[in-house]
Amino acid sequence: MTSASARVSDAAPLLKALEEAQRPSRLLAQRKKLGQIMRDGVPPPEFLPSPTLAERLFYKRQLAILSGHRKHGKSTATKAVCADAMRAGHPVVYLDFENGEDIITERLVLMGLEPEIVDELFHYVPFPTGLSLDDWEAELRRVTQELPGALLVYDSYRGLFSRLRTSSGAPLSVNDPIDTEAVFGPINSVTKTEDVLASLMIDHAKKGGQASDIYSTANSVGKEQAVDAVYFWEKREPFSEDQAGVVSLTVTADRRGRLPTQPLLWRVGGQGPGNPLCFEPVSQDEIGTPARIRADVLDFLRAQPGEQFTQSAVVKAVQGNADAKRQALNALAADPDVPVHRVAGKRKDHPKYVYDPDRTKNAGATKEPPL
Repeated sequence: MTSASARVSDAAPLLKALEEAQRPSRLLAQRKKLGQIMRDGVPPPEFLPSPTLAERLFYKRQLAILSGHRKHGKSTATKAVCADAMRAGHPVVYLDFENGEDIITERLVLMGLEPEIVDELFHYVPFPTGLSLDDWEAELRRVTQELPGALLVYDSYRGLFSRLRTSSGAPLSVNDPIDTEAVFGPINSVTKTEDVLASLMIDHAKKGGQASDIYSTANSVGKEQAVDAVYFWEKREPFSEDQAGVVSLTVTADRRGRLPTQPLLWRVGGQGPGNPLCFEPVSQDEIGTPARIRADVLDFLRAQPGEQFTQSAVVKAVQGNADAKRQALNALAADPDVPVHRVAGKRKDHPKYVYDPDRTKNAGATKEPPL
């Protein structure tokens, strides 16, 4: 005869199975209905304050990668974003794995920042220790709770990955998308669920990588798939404090599709010792071969002030591509800061060009002729 305790013991698994079957799904308990958002309208993306480079260039509360080759100025570009954030009153948390305080300080001086604002808002952590993959997300959440509204910067991914790999119980590979997600996942989660201005990861481009590549960063493509935007920073022309050059920024991946689709270019450098670095927007025809041809055309006209030349005469006199020289003439005539004027010739479709600082800009000008 079966005892009462034995019968209860036999029924326990059945009761547990029944209880499990009746318990709501933990996954479905996390459901969020989206219908009301659709009725109200999906909020448009917000952007970081970034007037030094360009507005509407970096998403708020998103994770982005700024990639590029070594010595091309990625760190300088990042400090421009940091400077704008601090001037807008936001703290910046900067985890530095490869530069050191002297180099970072030099970059902040280049941005024209005052020591007081740096001491108040720039939370610089050189070569961080004590990082663990096990509590990586929890540590980031503690940081955001101490400094709400902060911009989080990681310089660079290679250094961060190396530190977290050291603390991991199992080996991590930069070429493994699962390991990449283990590093990026917590940053992404914290960025989107805590009071974070944005998260910006500096990363090195793959060898031979270009802005036109589908994936421009080195190692696993999982990095670019884990973030909201990827930018490729490039030095187009060398620059220093004594010499002006050109840099560019190209958006190579954009999850929301609201960022610039064409490369942005700036003239930088040449500001002189002790002066802050300035980013002057320029167009494609102001750099490289088009810029050289434009300078040669201007020099030709300036050498003979007051004398009028047809397009054909300028094209014949100056070396270079004929279409580029015609475009340079029209651009110079349209530039309000350059005393090159387009004046009517004997035939309306054959204007002449003259360098004349005393003439009112475009006095007697004709419409731009076809090339």
